Amino acid sequence: MSGVVAVITGAAAAQEQACRDALAAQEVPVAEVLTGPDALARAAAGDHDRVWILEGGAAPGPDALSGLLGLADGALRCGMVVDPAGRPLAFALPSGDTHDVDAVIALAVERVLPIRRATLAHTLVPRAALREHGLPDPRYGAYAGDEWTARVAARGGGRFLPASVAVLPAAPPPPRAIGPALRTARTPTWTNGERIAVFAALLRR
Repeated sequence: MSGVVAVITGAAAAQEQACRDALAAQEVPVAEVLTGPDALARAAAGDHDRVWILEGGAAPGPDALSGLLGLADGALRCGMVVDPAGRPLAFALPSGDTHDVDAVIALAVERVLPIRRATLAHTLVPRAALREHGLPDPRYGAYAGDEWTARVAARGGGRFLPASVAVLPAAPPPPRAIGPALRTARTPTWTNGERIAVFAALLRR
């Protein structure tokens, strides 16, 4: 079966309904919506082409999915996540690969940026990525999405489309414990600069 299955992660009942309403208004219909702690596993075992992962409460604009589907390439495709006032939520933004200057310049014309990793707040991936890489590893705690998306982007490329917007009620970022941070730091997920920034933030707490 072709199409897109949407997975809503960690949503309370009210948040889930708001997300479902936004999904029902998409220009490109969503074939199925899955929720619950095993939703991502069920999506991986399903038969849809792509999996759209949304954080609970996220309300994507009506053209959010069509924008991501319209990208020419990139196994990892992410949109902009903003609060109700339209301000980008830093913890939900992908990290740009500024080292690949040629790629940044080439894609900037299309209003797209290459990325090395992202959170799982508004992210589209092929279902094959879940088969190849498995589910995000809970050992990495709050960094599980970062670590998993980095592996997907490393193998299939990553693209960030700011024009694809989802509104997410502002919430404090998840706790960043030192154990998961150390485990993530030992993977290729972070650059040295990112490792230093994260450890500095943890030490200031």
